Amino acid sequence: MKADGLKKSLLGKKYTGIELFSSDAQEKIAILDVIQKKDELSIVKEDLRTFNETTLNCLDNKTPHFLTVNTNLVIQKEVGENDPNDTKLLQKHFPNLNFSEFYYQIWRLQTKSIISICRKSHIEEVLTAFRKNNIPVINLSLGNSNMHLIRKYSEVNSITTNIHTVAFTGNENILTKTVNTVSVLHHLNGLEIRNSQLLSFASILGYLSGTANSGELQLKNNELEDSFLQNRLFRKVLTGSVYFLLIILLVNFMVFNSFFKANTELDKQIESANSSNQNTTQIKKRIAQKELFIEEYFHNATAKKSGKIATITRMVPATISLTTLHFNPKETKNEDPSALVFEENSISISGTSNNTADFTKWIGKLESLDFIKKVNISKYGKNEENKTLFELKIGIDENKQ
Repeated sequence: MKADGLKKSLLGKKYTGIELFSSDAQEKIAILDVIQKKDELSIVKEDLRTFNETTLNCLDNKTPHFLTVNTNLVIQKEVGENDPNDTKLLQKHFPNLNFSEFYYQIWRLQTKSIISICRKSHIEEVLTAFRKNNIPVINLSLGNSNMHLIRKYSEVNSITTNIHTVAFTGNENILTKTVNTVSVLHHLNGLEIRNSQLLSFASILGYLSGTANSGELQLKNNELEDSFLQNRLFRKVLTGSVYFLLIILLVNFMVFNSFFKANTELDKQIESANSSNQNTTQIKKRIAQKELFIEEYFHNATAKKSGKIATITRMVPATISLTTLHFNPKETKNEDPSALVFEENSISISGTSNNTADFTKWIGKLESLDFIKKVNISKYGKNEENKTLFELKIGIDENKQ
């Protein structure tokens, strides 16, 4: 099978074969939709219509299409030899033809060949009509060249298609023009196919069996196939990227929602703690005890400093608990008395806070005091018990009270 791996995935399971032919001064198309299940093909739909915009709009633009052009502009010539060299065979039987302007396909039999040729301009006109309606054509065939594939699965001596009768035996002409074709069912390897759909089916069969066309027609088919596969791959990658982005956004939303709920619950707990009279009373008692301790510690000689400290501590909100307060704290941890160095005109304060807003307001009040030069927050953050810890360094102006 030609399509495997990534290519098989991009092609999908559904194929559409189309024969474009001339009948009764009109161009018509025979449409055949098949589905591949494992290595078997099943017919889904058969149709026969006039070739126009309305018909093209009815085609499924998501499936690959295999087109056989069999119009009056396709010249099919039967010759009495089967030279394996395409160039020699063409030059002998079309000596004055400019082959750069034509596509060709050759069906070789035991003693004969059928050469199908068509101007590239006509093929491009047909392909343009399909492109305007976003119908992906990935493979081209000319005339009845693919009928040898039907012969492999049929024992009949001749088959009548939409505009030709193809004879497989005898020395008579292989191709004969026919009119008023009668609908006939053919049994091909377990499939029932009407004679009007045989060339459409043969185009699909030719592609899946890996049958190569001749010359520039094969180059054109490679171009059509590559274009289809690249477009299909781009769409699949784009679709996958969109789904991946949506999943990332969904996960991000779920994580954010989880943190938001946790934060809301924490705010409720803090609010509940702040509203508790018992906790407030305990905090005030601790502050009063620390104020008493500070006042006693800095008795007499430190009365001036004591006043500053008292002023600072009285401004402490109920949501803040002081742990340490040092006036002129040590600059180093060296315990050698002779090597001790102190920070002059400085107060070091540490503690815990239950309310960020109260903490910010307290800092603002401290900075507004005349005897305070500046307030530096040296530490602020959560500890292992999820309490908010802080440390302050306060610069003092000794000349002001």
